[in-house]
Amino acid sequence: MSDNLIGYYARRALEYEKIYQKPERQQDIPRIIDYLRTELSELNVLEIACGTGYWTQYIAQSARSILATDINKEVLELAERKDYLRKNVRVEIADIYKLDNIKDNFDAGCGCFIWSHIPTQRLAEFLRVAHQKIRQNGKVVFIDNLYAPGSSTPIAKQDNEGNTYQVRKLADGTEHMVLKNFPDEDFIRKQLGKIAKDVKFQKLQYYWLLSYQLI
Repeated sequence: MSDNLIGYYARRALEYEKIYQKPERQQDIPRIIDYLRTELSELNVLEIACGTGYWTQYIAQSARSILATDINKEVLELAERKDYLRKNVRVEIADIYKLDNIKDNFDAGCGCFIWSHIPTQRLAEFLRVAHQKIRQNGKVVFIDNLYAPGSSTPIAKQDNEGNTYQVRKLADGTEHMVLKNFPDEDFIRKQLGKIAKDVKFQKLQYYWLLSYQLI
């Protein structure tokens, strides 16, 4: 992730979870939770870019184990404080483009709201690195945002690669230009191409859900 995006999420750590409290999105949140619990039940999961552990806490209710990773120690400190009743979660700092320090081989990989922050020109690299940590025929799950006028932060600009950006303001008054892409189903399926099978994509009102099996 670019330094400015890493810095943004480090500064946003204490207000990170407010986004999930938007009133209009409350009907979707329980559906996402049920989806993650079902898709990752009884699996050993590598979670990439776990943030403050908001989704980790729900995945942990059904997963066999989770290694929750993020590049920011600020958000990982908050993730560690979550109450994981089954004591099946450990956290570790990791770069999504390297994961060199991750030695285990997992049944499944999960990324909650990270796909949208990957530049289109680096998606293939990101997926390749993540997939290397998942066993053959393992499962991968992603969830992310749909663009919703009136609810989503407006798009401020688009670059030559087709990446889109939002201007976001934090509680401390600082403003940040943040990479945030909103891919459609066709684009996502093209990215997976011949590296995945049993691809399942579904839309909620504000979010998209994706699962597939590695070839």
